[in-house]
Amino acid sequence: MSELSEDAYCAGWIDRLEFSLWQALSDGPRKFGQLDLATEHLARLAELSEASGGWIYYNGENDESFASFSEWQRLVANTGGLE
Repeated sequence: MSELSEDAYCAGWIDRLEFSLWQALSDGPRKFGQLDLATEHLARLAELSEASGGWIYYNGENDESFASFSEWQRLVANTGGLE
């Protein structure tokens, strides 16, 4: 995820990266900053997410943190995460 952020925005973790990439998994390929977020990028994100059983998100206190899928869904719902 950080690599995609770097490629797209020259930033290690842009604001709301985790939500943008999660949404892209549903919506498909798109322009993402300076990066054409392709099917291959999304397939790799999905593969890593499935293998780990969750999603990475930015926790202002602890930097990147892991959330299980159920925790992530609650976080999205509680923060109005997806646009």
